[in-house]
Amino acid sequence: MGNIVIYYRLSKNESTLDAVSNVNSVTEKLNLHYTIKGVFMDDHHSNEQLTELFDKKLISIKYLFINKPIEDEFDYKMLQELAKAESFDVKYFSEL
Repeated sequence: MGNIVIYYRLSKNESTLDAVSNVNSVTEKLNLHYTIKGVFMDDHHSNEQLTELFDKKLISIKYLFINKPIEDEFDYKMLQELAKAESFDVKYFSEL
C-alpha cells in the first residue's frame, strides 16, 4: 500500500454535487490499494487548490491521481517538476 493524493478539477458545466459523487466513487476504488493523504478540488476556472497542493510536502506520496490533464501550461510544468523533485508519479482516473 502506498500513499496517494487526489486532485479533481470540475468540468465547466459540472455541479459540485456531481464532482463530489465522482470523487467518492474513485476514493472507494483507491482505498482498496492505497492510503489517501488528501483530496483537492477546484472549480473549472480556479487553481487555488492546485496551488495549495504545490505547497505541500509530497515526498511520501507514491501517486497523484487527477481526473483530467492539466490544461494550463504553467501549472502543468509545475506539476511535472514537483513530481520529479518529490519522486511521485501522476496517474489519471481513466487508468483505474
